Amino acid sequence: SFKMLQYMAAGVPVVVSPYGMNRDVLGYAEVGVGAVSNTDWTDALGHYCANPNIRTLHGAAGRALAQTRFDTALVAAHIANIFGRYL
Repeated sequence: SFKMLQYMAAGVPVVVSPYGMNRDVLGYAEVGVGAVSNTDWTDALGHYCANPNIRTLHGAAGRALAQTRFDTALVAAHIANIFGRYL
């Protein structure tokens, strides 16, 4: 989901394969669409092209989620906290 998070941080709504962490991230907020088949992908991209308001809303939600949950400083502090409990 690294590329997914990069797009979200840039404020771009995502269309991703809904597996693993991608599926988890899609569950946190309306940041994009999970697509399995070729038709799913083209439908999702067409939907975003035809609906700029939804594209903007999902992009903004993705950016906010990236900043509040996946920011490097936040993740580093969380990891340091975990290690601090065992040292």
